[in-house]
Amino acid sequence: MISRIILQNFKRYQNVDFTCNSEVNIFVGENGAGKSTLLYGIGLVLSGSHSQIERSSLSSIINQEAILEFMGTRDINQLPEVFIEIYFDELSTEISSNFNIEGKHNSQKIKAFGLSLKIIPNQDYIAEITSVLNDSKWTVFPFEFYRVEFLTFSGKTYSSYNKPYKFLHSMINTSLIDTQQEIQKRIHEVYLDNISAENRAKVNHQYRINSFNFLKTLRKDELLKENASEFQLHFDESENSFRNSVSAVKNGVDIKNLGQGEKVLLGVENAYSHLK
Repeated sequence: MISRIILQNFKRYQNVDFTCNSEVNIFVGENGAGKSTLLYGIGLVLSGSHSQIERSSLSSIINQEAILEFMGTRDINQLPEVFIEIYFDELSTEISSNFNIEGKHNSQKIKAFGLSLKIIPNQDYIAEITSVLNDSKWTVFPFEFYRVEFLTFSGKTYSSYNKPYKFLHSMINTSLIDTQQEIQKRIHEVYLDNISAENRAKVNHQYRINSFNFLKTLRKDELLKENASEFQLHFDESENSFRNSVSAVKNGVDIKNLGQGEKVLLGVENAYSHLK
């Protein structure tokens, strides 16, 4: 679906142009070659998320060589601009029928279907930038005076709240998968599959009764000796207490004790499940 990717001054890439295959694309390279950076850039454009940019900070996004070159000249006309452009295969009817992303608002000035991320100097602050550059004591890059734009090739802005496309996508970085969270998701799925909706309230209610009776038995048999503290042991009384206390097993092994590789695969499966 993605036919071409162009990046300028994005992280380690100063100026690159990737042509993609029509089916599967595999990026191979040594550590530090930029594989994850490329995927991260694609994810940013598709997300339309300003918060992702804020979490990363512009100092880590703008190419360092471009920054150093500018710092050497301090020419306002050479302030580095960042952009990532994703061109879509117009042979796909899912793309060709979406006129919201068609236009010539791209670096190649060609009519195409696509999306872009631009990080450029904010023209509203040109006076401030000029003042800063004229200061002989100035030694820092003016990240504060940049703006972030997500644009379709038709020239319209978009965000994570009003994406101009309907197709589904999923970005998976196995190094960032929270395995504990993914395990809980899978346990929850097993719970939903094994207990029908009409029985869940009954099961939880019976679980709470049994839990309270169990505590009473412990106290009666003096197996539980509570001190004079203002805090005492107590079972969760919420309507989800049973669901939150159970686990799941795979071939007799508690899901929480699976190997790290299997836990990561759970995360990958969970990420793709919402696309079905």
